[in-house]
Amino acid sequence: MGHLQCCDLLDRCCGNRSLRRSGGELSRADGIMTQGSISNRIRTLRFMNGEMSQAELGQRIGLTRQTIAAIEAGKYSPSLEAAFRIAQVFKVPLGEVFQWDANATPSKDGS
Repeated sequence: MGHLQCCDLLDRCCGNRSLRRSGGELSRADGIMTQGSISNRIRTLRFMNGEMSQAELGQRIGLTRQTIAAIEAGKYSPSLEAAFRIAQVFKVPLGEVFQWDANATPSKDGS
């Protein structure tokens, strides 16, 4: 089972409605596509904090190393709770971990 398939299974089981990146677009549960970009500084923050591994960060916030890798690579957006937990581990505000491109515009047809 691939990572996104696993995350979809978890979402159905646990009710997580996080956004997933797809070629510069974010898909939402209601099918509306929003252009924009979420970036993060997780890799930089890990190395600034004693070269923390993805596995260690995941263990500290209750996620797998694979999920941390996907978040770090921008392939998966964390739940709001996980994002706050990541920021808490590094003792920085959420905005220092994740950034959103403010040029996002809603699209009704997903194009």
